Amino acid sequence: MLGAFARAVVSAHFLSKGDFTLAEIVAETAQRCSQSPESVTLLSSQVIDLFTHLATASSPLSVQDFCRCDSQTESTLLSIWSELGAEVRRAVTALRQWNPTARSCAWTVDVQMLGRRTEMLNEPECTVRLLAGDSTVQFSTDKAILDSLVLQLEEVEARVKSLVFKA
Repeated sequence: MLGAFARAVVSAHFLSKGDFTLAEIVAETAQRCSQSPESVTLLSSQVIDLFTHLATASSPLSVQDFCRCDSQTESTLLSIWSELGAEVRRAVTALRQWNPTARSCAWTVDVQMLGRRTEMLNEPECTVRLLAGDSTVQFSTDKAILDSLVLQLEEVEARVKSLVFKA
């Protein structure tokens, strides 16, 4: 019974698969096992926490390292992990990454000369467009602020690339 319950919880929560929602799984299990919905909800939370932990652990850990259970329960959960672990790991990783629209960062600068008189032609007006996926931020600034901004944008772009492409 625990195996079917755990597999259903993992499939519904991490993989968005199955015929039932998490709430329906909890309600059905509570009814079939004569348990309170609160205790079944707690058990489902423990299963979700365990699989999240296994998916994010830097070194292979046993179920015993995370929660106390008998060997049959551990064997059942490890069997589910061996079957669904790769998919769960991908799902957890995807949830922890940035929204795909924010994965790229690009910027452009348009410089126009201010004024019609000769003495003002050396003072540029800079229009900056920061593109992040489908969003665009645009503003105007002067040359001194632009010089500082260009350095900061290059640092931000390098940092974003290092974080996004790290995995």
